[in-house]
Amino acid sequence: MRSSFKTTALLLFFSVSLIAQNNSNWSLQACIDTALKNNVQIKQSKLQTQIAENSIDVGVARLFPTVSGSAGYNWSFGLNIDPVTNIPSRDQRQTNSLSLSAQWVLFDGNRNFNTLAQNRIDHASSLYRLEDMKNNTSLNVASQYIQILLNREILKIAEDQLKTTELQVKRMTDLVNAGSQPAGSLYDLQAQQARDNQSMIAAKNNLRVSKLQLTQTIQIPFKEDFDIVEYQGIMPNGSVLSMGSENIYNSALENQPSISAAELDVQSAEKQVALAKGGFFPTLSLFGSIGTNYSDQIRDLSLSPRDPSLIGITSAGDDVFDFGGVNFSQGDIKSLGQQYNDNLNQFVGFSLSIPIWTGMQLKNGVRSAQIGKENAHLELLNNQNTLRQTIERAYADASAAYETYAASEASVKASEESFNYAKVRYESGTINQFDYENARNSLSRAQAQLAQSRFDYIFRIKTLEFYLSGSIQP
Repeated sequence: MRSSFKTTALLLFFSVSLIAQNNSNWSLQACIDTALKNNVQIKQSKLQTQIAENSIDVGVARLFPTVSGSAGYNWSFGLNIDPVTNIPSRDQRQTNSLSLSAQWVLFDGNRNFNTLAQNRIDHASSLYRLEDMKNNTSLNVASQYIQILLNREILKIAEDQLKTTELQVKRMTDLVNAGSQPAGSLYDLQAQQARDNQSMIAAKNNLRVSKLQLTQTIQIPFKEDFDIVEYQGIMPNGSVLSMGSENIYNSALENQPSISAAELDVQSAEKQVALAKGGFFPTLSLFGSIGTNYSDQIRDLSLSPRDPSLIGITSAGDDVFDFGGVNFSQGDIKSLGQQYNDNLNQFVGFSLSIPIWTGMQLKNGVRSAQIGKENAHLELLNNQNTLRQTIERAYADASAAYETYAASEASVKASEESFNYAKVRYESGTINQFDYENARNSLSRAQAQLAQSRFDYIFRIKTLEFYLSGSIQP
C-alpha cells in the first residue's frame, strides 16, 4: 500500500500535547482507540476484508486439479444385471464399488488466473476502504473532542464573568447599605448576575451534551464524571498554507485510502472485462479416474484336467483318444481384496469444450463488463473531484480561520483595554451601569470568539496536514 495505516488521523497532533490529569480523563488517543474498537461498521468492514481474503484462497485452489471419491454398497433384488459380470440374473446380490476421479483445467482463456488477480485486487481495495473508514471515524472523534475543549473554554469564561458580577453585587450591596449608591444600581447588578448565571448554566449544559455526543460516538456508557484531558499544545504556525491547495491535493492523491481503493476498483473492472472475454476461448481439461467393485456372486473357479476319452478309431483300427479339456467347478466367493484387485480399472483423457453459440450471453457479458469498467473510471473521477473540493474548502476554511484567529486576538486585546478603562470610569462614577455592562459583555464575546477561532484554526490546519502527508504532525 502506498499509504501507511492511518487509524489515528488527528491523533498524532494531540498525542504529544494532551496530558492526562487523572485516571478519569480521556486522551484523544484513548477515545479514538475505543471508537475504532467498538464501531459496528468498522467491524463489518473487517469481515468484508476476511471474505475478500478467503476469495484469494479459493482462486489459488482453482489452479489445481479437483479430486473426488465415491463409494457405494447395494442390495439387489429381482431381475438385475451384475455390475461385475454384466450378466442378467434374478439372484439377490450385494455389490460394492469404489472410485477416485480427478480433473484439471489446463486452459480456460486465463479465466482462473484473471479471477485470482481480481480477488487479490478486491482484497487490497477492501483494506483501503477499512482504512478510510477508520480515518473518517478518527476525524469525527477529533472534531467532537475539540468541541468539548471549546465548550470548556466557554464555560470557564462564563464562570469568570459570573464571579466578577458576584463580587460587584457584594461591593454594590455594601455601598447601598452605606447610602453612597442608589438601590437601583444594585438591582441592575443583580439582574446581570441572573443573566450571567443563566449563561453559565447554558454553557455547562452545552459542555455536558458535547461529552454525551463523544461517548455515543466511541460507544461507551455516559457517566457524569467523564472528561477529557486539557490541551497543552502550542499553536500551529500555519506553514501548510504556503503549499497551496493544488499541491496539497496532488499529495493527497498519493496517500488517501479512498482514492487508492477507487483506483483498485478500476483495475478490478479491467480484470472483469478480461474474464468476460475469456469465455470466447475453448476450455481444455485433463481428467482421469480409477475404480473397482465387488459382488457376492463372484466365486473362485477350480480347474482339473479331464481323463482321456475315446473319440474314434483310425482306419488302421487304432483307438483315438481326447487328452484335452479341463473340468470347471465353483468354489467360495472371491475375497473383497482379490475382487478389488481383479476388477481394478483406470482411464485418462482430455476434454475440449468450444463455445459456439451461447445465445449472446458471452457478448453481452463483455459489454456489461466494459460498462462496469467505465463506471469504475467515473467513480474514481468522482472521488478525485470530491477530494479536490474537500481540500479546496478545507484550505479556504483554514485560511479564514487563520485570519479570524489573528483578528480575535486583536479584538480581545482591544476589548480588555476598553473594559479596564470602563471599569476605572465606572468605579469613579463617570459612566453608568449600562455602559459598564456593555464593555464587559464585549470582552466576554471577544474571549468566546477567540476560544472558538483558536480551536477552529487548530483543527483546520491539522486537517490540511492530514491531506498533505497522510498523517498529522505534532
